[in-house]
Amino acid sequence: MKNIGYLIILSVCLFTGCQSDDNDVEEPQAQPTVFQGRVLYSDTNEPVSSSMIRIIARESALFAGDISIETLDGTLDASTQGIFNITFRADSRIDYFSVGVTFFDEEVPDLIIGSSNIANGMVCSPVGCDYFVPGNEYTDLTIVVPRP
Repeated sequence: MKNIGYLIILSVCLFTGCQSDDNDVEEPQAQPTVFQGRVLYSDTNEPVSSSMIRIIARESALFAGDISIETLDGTLDASTQGIFNITFRADSRIDYFSVGVTFFDEEVPDLIIGSSNIANGMVCSPVGCDYFVPGNEYTDLTIVVPRP
């Protein structure tokens, strides 16, 4: 009988000592994604004006292609000297970001006269334009676009 008492005490100690500590560990918090830099024309390296930089947060969906989750735009005019600063809130659904530039007619501001993306010669440095990972700060970006 004495051995059964020791066995019960040992069992209780083992079960209470094996509890998971996962409840005390917090998951790392998703970070916002920051885009800062300049948009320049490829032929002269002059700042782009009369245009809009558009950054799209995307989710890769099986069998559905890529789904746009959120789009943020930055206006590029003479006063900004092609400089943009766009911040996306943290969102665990975002798999990557894509970038594009839309050009407007200077005399008729609502008239779109062209756009630029990686398919027609847009170049980003120091990282490529085709896949921005969420949760990073992309500062000192230079985006070079052909004239429309």
